[in-house]
Amino acid sequence: MDSKTLHLAPALLLLIVLISACTGDPATAGMDAYEDGKYAEAGKLFNQALEQDESRTDIRFFLGVCQQMKSSHKEAIETYSRVILEDDSAHNALLNRGHCYYALQDWTKALSDYKRTLELKPDEKVVYNPIAHMRFYMGDTMAACAALDSAATVFADRDIDKALREACQPD
Repeated sequence: MDSKTLHLAPALLLLIVLISACTGDPATAGMDAYEDGKYAEAGKLFNQALEQDESRTDIRFFLGVCQQMKSSHKEAIETYSRVILEDDSAHNALLNRGHCYYALQDWTKALSDYKRTLELKPDEKVVYNPIAHMRFYMGDTMAACAALDSAATVFADRDIDKALREACQPD
């Protein structure tokens, strides 16, 4: 190196340090974008974070949420499935994967994930209403009405689907 380049070396090093400090951790930046509802941006940042450290199950979960929020349900299912493999007690990943299967009208897989969610977290109330709908769609009106009764019990302060409630009323 010549003397001019050596003279610039400390300034270049400082510039590199400053750029690194400004860009920050992609996981942190991803969470900021996620909290701002910028799911496409957050997903890209979460992918970058996972390239740096693929053991971050927490980041993988939020990548799945971003995919789900963009209606990329098949992609989200794959991501949540990996989260579940990495942490078999990840009830939120099971719940969200169930929601993705529900959105794709794969009632059997959605129901399986919702049931497993309830096994892991019995007080997870949000599964009862979709279970009732799926049972109805699957042609099992009695099971749908039983699930609807469970939903009405746990959601006493909220309205339950009126059309399904009417379908469960005896003639």
